[in-house]
Amino acid sequence: MSETGLRGPGKFIRFFRLVDACDRPGCPVCRCLLADARQYLDSLLYEQVNDPDTRRRLHASWGFCNWHAWMLREVSDSAFGSAIMYEDLLRAAIQRFERKANRLVKNHRGLLGWLSRLGGRARRSLLAEVHRRRTVCPGCQLIAESEVDYVRVALQFIEDPQFDRAYGRSEGLCVPHSGASSMAVGEGFASGHG
Repeated sequence: MSETGLRGPGKFIRFFRLVDACDRPGCPVCRCLLADARQYLDSLLYEQVNDPDTRRRLHASWGFCNWHAWMLREVSDSAFGSAIMYEDLLRAAIQRFERKANRLVKNHRGLLGWLSRLGGRARRSLLAEVHRRRTVCPGCQLIAESEVDYVRVALQFIEDPQFDRAYGRSEGLCVPHSGASSMAVGEGFASGHG
């Protein structure tokens, strides 16, 4: 069973990260997610910049969301890795644009339609459509998966004395993570596990 599995009393890395996060300001789950995002970006910049799978995921999402793109600046010595990634992304965007333009130019009517879409409301619609077709930011995808795991770990160990003491010192869960916990319990997460 995975790290987030419910069987067995074993404590694992996410448990200890949550316990440590309880000693710092704010929601412990948010703290852990922020640390995970920074660790992911750090690892990506130093170990995966030229990895083909990483490049494919970034091409599909057209790069990172605004939040994760700005977080890249917080990674020490990130300029070179970021430059490599974004040069590749810009090159891919230019190639996409050129392919689309070439296909439309071959068909005169397509060319007129394409030219008319470059301005005004149609342009906004085209940009909105391109934005809708991209995949989710790889950083956001990782955080969404981790968020579920951290909430489950908190629920799994809610009666654990070590977690109870740490959580008692914390500021508690934020509203979204309290809601996620309530939903998980409502969906039967805790039934048969406590």
